[in-house]
Amino acid sequence: MVLARGEELRARHVLSRQIGALKARDNLEVELVEAGRVSAGLVASLIRMEDRAQLARRKQDELVRRKRTAENGPNPADTVSAIRIRPAEATRGHAFDGYAEAVSALEQEASRAGREETEGGGR
Repeated sequence: MVLARGEELRARHVLSRQIGALKARDNLEVELVEAGRVSAGLVASLIRMEDRAQLARRKQDELVRRKRTAENGPNPADTVSAIRIRPAEATRGHAFDGYAEAVSALEQEASRAGREETEGGGR
């Protein structure tokens, strides 16, 4: 009878451990699902943050470009007056010749400025 009682205690102990292991497994499965949700949320947040950072970089680059153009580029008033069509040209049918020449001159000037900037190492 002592032997049977010892085996019964051992069986109860083993059964208790199995029940504990099953409960722990169930808890871990729930935690795994929750961790997956959290991870997916973090990935989505990271993507949004990267998009925002890239947008901010683009805005910064645009502002830097505009600042450099304002500091180094031609005066906007000069640009407008250079491409303004004169009435005499419009009546002769050469209305866009002056415009095309002015645009070409501006493009050459911008190209020269770009080469000078790259040769000079930028500002």
